[in-house]
Order: sequence, then C-alpha cells, then structure tokens
Amino acid sequence: MRFLPYDCFTIKTRLSPDEVKIIIHGFVETKRWIWKWSSNHKPYMGEVKKEKFRIFKVNWYRNSLLPVISGEILPSLDGSIIQISMRPFGLVIAFMLLIFGFLGYGLLNMIGDWVLYLTQIKPMTIVSYDGMIKTIIVILIIYAFILCAYKFESIRSRYFIYAELTTDEYPGELIYNDKIFGLSIPQIILLMILAAICYVILTVFVKMLINV
Repeated sequence: MRFLPYDCFTIKTRLSPDEVKIIIHGFVETKRWIWKWSSNHKPYMGEVKKEKFRIFKVNWYRNSLLPVISGEILPSLDGSIIQISMRPFGLVIAFMLLIFGFLGYGLLNMIGDWVLYLTQIKPMTIVSYDGMIKTIIVILIIYAFILCAYKFESIRSRYFIYAELTTDEYPGELIYNDKIFGLSIPQIILLMILAAICYVILTVFVKMLINV
C-alpha cells in the first residue's frame, strides 16, 4: 500500500483486550463539535466503543490528508490482535476522485486523439499533444503531493500506536496487509490499465463514427 493513500496492518501484542482499550483511551480524546488546540489535549480524537475505535490525529497545523484510523481489538491465545486500517476522510476521497476523474477523462480523450493520429484517421494538433503532456505532469504532481502529505501522517500514527501497544519486554509484531477488497496492488493496477484501455478503444470507436 506504499503507493496508495491507504494502509492496512495488524498489531499483535501480549496485552489483553481490556488493557489495549485502556491504553487507547489514554491517548484518545472524545470527539467534540467545538474544539481548540492546546498542549493539554490528548494527541488523538475520536470514538472508542467496545472492541472498535475510529480516531484521527490532532494537529496544530492544517493537513486535510490526515488519515482516519479505524481499528478492531480481537482476543488471541497470548494477548490481543488489533486490526487497523487508515484512509483519508470521506470528503477528501470524494475530492480526489473528482480531480483525478476530471483529469483522467481529459487525458484518455487526448490519448484517443493520439491513436487516431497514429492510424492517420484524424490529424493531431500541437495543442492536443502539449495538453496530453501537461495533463500527465499535473496528475503526477497532484498524486505525489497527496501521497507524501498522507504518508507523512500515516507512518507517524502507525508507529505511535505500535509503540503504545507494545513494551520493550514484549515487543509484539507488526504485520502489513497489502490487499484492498481482496486485491493486491499489481491486480488493482492491472484492472485500472485494462479499464483505461477499454475506455480509449471506446473513445476511438465513437470518434471514428463521428468522423465518417
């Protein structure tokens, strides 16, 4: 998940589920509608209910890409298993889909024009070629910014939680899960490439019909 604004991992600890909940309560403050940052506040805010929790880090600086941390505490034979996932807030995800959807739509249309140009069906203007290159650069810049801003916070939170739930005597175990909805990163990338190819083929076909 290192190339996506999403993390999923498991922490195994010798602590009992009740001890884990006490520790989490110790660094999580109850979410309130009106809140001002202060050094006296706990580092995280959210809800801890029974075996589940949903929290986010409290920062004095603005970062809209703070991860929402969702977790479940499960008992094990020698302690507890804490399953945790991290992702941006819902509004941020919607904004990302809107931006990348708009840019991706334009890019795939320009790739369709490029394919028509290579097959000598339709001439390709310099504006279209420059637009394709500039769109790719903009997508890469936005992607890099989002990923770096998100990972900066998610890595800090991951190791903070791991340090809180383990001890020097019983260090525990941190296990990464590299799948989303049962799909690995290579499978997700392959599906995205196949979807893009299908869209370009459909775009080329439609533009050919229009030009006939």
